[in-house]
Amino acid sequence: MSRQKTIQKKKQKEIIMLTLKERIAALVKLFRQHKSRQKAVTSKKIFESLYGSIDNYEDLQVYFLWQQIKQAMNATRKSTYCFIVSEKVGAVWKYYVPTDYEEIEPYVTLLRKTQKKIDFMIARGKTSIRKKYYERI
Repeated sequence: MSRQKTIQKKKQKEIIMLTLKERIAALVKLFRQHKSRQKAVTSKKIFESLYGSIDNYEDLQVYFLWQQIKQAMNATRKSTYCFIVSEKVGAVWKYYVPTDYEEIEPYVTLLRKTQKKIDFMIARGKTSIRKKYYERI
């Protein structure tokens, strides 16, 4: 007799939609406790501070809500004094508010890499027109 495996579905929780303003306020409150690299917080802790236990959600819901959190972190950097930096430590992303220039370096490095990619695509676009790539399509 073969044993059948059953997959237990997580109890699906209804998604609580927070406005961008509410997410920003929650992040600012959370990051008051996470100033400096030594007091960094994980993405799981950030998620759980806004939406409760991550285990209550399906994977797609977690992905959607994390995108909302990232949008709020970006808006928080732009519109408040709470400048959140992310840094990958091993396989885990850590987040904190930098307190010195050394701590902001991972963010600066990320921006420089992004700028190089933008410059490359601008050059590629100009080369495409100069060499008339559009005629080869």
